[in-house]
Amino acid sequence: MNSIQDRRVKNEDGYDLYLEVPDKEYLQVYEDVNEDGGRNILNLYLEYHSDEGRPQGLEINHDKKNHSVNIHTRLTYEGNDHTDAYIRPNPIRHYSNQRQP
Repeated sequence: MNSIQDRRVKNEDGYDLYLEVPDKEYLQVYEDVNEDGGRNILNLYLEYHSDEGRPQGLEINHDKKNHSVNIHTRLTYEGNDHTDAYIRPNPIRHYSNQRQP
């Protein structure tokens, strides 16, 4: 998350969100530049920033000349109900609960 550059542009419905990830770091995690990897990075980014914007569409592009993977989506906020947070399982808490008599 620390190496992601982001830019937001206000539009009528919300924001255009542009994420730029160094391709070297992207390709250490994902084999190919594809929509699944882009959507995963987008969801992690939104979760990390507690952003309740709802992505509308997704474009992903590997810019080999600039050594970056670029992700673009449109975030909408109008009429949003509160989005339930995703709670990640805590393996340490789970492990410690099992060890107690």
